[in-house]
Amino acid sequence: MAIRANPSLPNRHTGYIACSGYGKSQALKQNTDIPKKGARVLLWDPDHDHKATHFDDWGKYVKAVVAGMKSGQGFRLAWAGEVSQSRFESFCRLVWECLDGQRLLYIIIEELADVQNSPGKASQWCGQLFRRARKYGGIIHWCSQRSEEISKTVFSQTENYFIGYPNDTCTPSRVSEMSRIARCTPDDLYRLKPLQFRRKKGREATTIQLKYKKI
Repeated sequence: MAIRANPSLPNRHTGYIACSGYGKSQALKQNTDIPKKGARVLLWDPDHDHKATHFDDWGKYVKAVVAGMKSGQGFRLAWAGEVSQSRFESFCRLVWECLDGQRLLYIIIEELADVQNSPGKASQWCGQLFRRARKYGGIIHWCSQRSEEISKTVFSQTENYFIGYPNDTCTPSRVSEMSRIARCTPDDLYRLKPLQFRRKKGREATTIQLKYKKI
């Protein structure tokens, strides 16, 4: 289980929300909050969007994670197999077991909406990870194009955001909520172009324009 709690650690959980093709993964990859070298990174990456060692055999993935943790070195180990709520619960529980408040662990989750039970309370291990990882050195970066399907637990525990053009099927109430987070109007969100985001960090929010990079 998670060890050596450090309540003084800040909340650096970050969400990336935008319509498909508008640059969520680019925003995540370009975010300097995640060190390029030497970091310990566990990824939920079914579509191989990130550079990492990918696994589709759960037993081999668990062994690789255990070995990586014992090595004391940096690693980037990604699950790219079965996409289901039960497998995601196993992933969250595995991440929880790796947390240590004296050593940072970065957790990257692509298309979180695919593995959410409902927009209400999160499932057991997903909820535990989002609520408690911060003080055990966990820093979660999650992406979704379907924000209306994301658990309220996730939103309540996420401090920072990159919010882009909303999915056209997004409900008016969720667009309103996203604009509140982004410190702008719904119309401002609908004016955003690909690779443009409302970048919310702490209590401040600004509009940023990214350039595509082959990362």
